[in-house]
Amino acid sequence: MSVDWRVVARAAGYRVVGADVTVTLGSGRQQKVTVDDARTPEAIRFWSIILGPKATGELGDGQPLEYAWERNRLSDLIGFTLDSSGRLIGETWLPI
Repeated sequence: MSVDWRVVARAAGYRVVGADVTVTLGSGRQQKVTVDDARTPEAIRFWSIILGPKATGELGDGQPLEYAWERNRLSDLIGFTLDSSGRLIGETWLPI
């Protein structure tokens, strides 16, 4: 990649620590997004924890992915998965 994403993110006003970018939303809520640029030379994976294992457990069996679909059903850019720790992960891949 010819331009370092960290330089671009900092120039846009985001806080960058290692591979993590902290995004502040209009409501003041913050979301940490991890940038994984080492997996493939064609795309960058951006992912974030949507719900921790305690919160997904409180939703009940099968409910975390239904919850994600309900909240984001109008967006085709984000995929969701449960990781081995029981966290709900939102991710997207962007071409370089």
